[in-house]
Amino acid sequence: MIHSRLARVVLALVVVLVLATAAAAQSVNPPARSVGDTWTRSHGLVITVVTVDESGSIESGYLQDCPTCLSHFDKSWNFKGIITDAGGKSVDVTQLRGAFTGPGWRFYDWPLEVKKSWDFSGQGFFRAQPTKYDVSAAVKGYEDVKTKAGTFKAFKIQYDWETRNRFQGTSRWTVTNWYAPEVRSVVKSTTTSPGGQDWELVSYNLK
Repeated sequence: MIHSRLARVVLALVVVLVLATAAAAQSVNPPARSVGDTWTRSHGLVITVVTVDESGSIESGYLQDCPTCLSHFDKSWNFKGIITDAGGKSVDVTQLRGAFTGPGWRFYDWPLEVKKSWDFSGQGFFRAQPTKYDVSAAVKGYEDVKTKAGTFKAFKIQYDWETRNRFQGTSRWTVTNWYAPEVRSVVKSTTTSPGGQDWELVSYNLK
C-alpha cells in the first residue's frame, strides 16, 4: 500500500514537471546574438551577425540583391528599418528590388506564445516605388519542423500582408515562418506571394 501511494505521488510529480517544462518551452524571449553567428538558408543567403552592442545587432545577408548590405536590429531582434553598406553608409534602397525602411517593423512581439497576435505597419520600396505595408501576425502553434539542418521545435507564425501603392493597387499574401528558439532564428519560411520564395535552414553555427 505504501509503495503504491509513493508510486502515485512520484507519478504525479513527474506529470507536473513535464507540464511545467512544456509550458515554459512554449513561451520564449528574444534571442541572444553573438558576433559570428551564422545561418545558411536553402535559397542561397547566409545570415551573419556582424556587430552586437547594448542597442541590438547588425547582421548581413538578408537581401538577395545586396547580400553584403547590413540590416540593423534592436535588442528585441526587431528590424529598425535601417540598411547600410559594409562601411556604415546609407544604402539607396530604390536601387534594390525591394526593401523595408523606417520604424514600425515589429515582426516579433515577445515573449512568443501560442495564440498571441499583433498588428504592425511600415514603409518600404518595391521596384523603386514607395509602398505601405500592413501586417497582421499570429502565433499558430508550437510544433516540430523538419529542415535540412535537422528537426526543431518551433513557433509557427503566420503573417498576413497587405500593400498599397499608386501603380499596383492593393495586394495581399501570407508568409508563414517557423522560429526555433534552439537555433535563435527562423528555420523555415513559406509564402503565397507569386514573387516570393520558400526556404529552409541548411546549416547554422552559434558562437
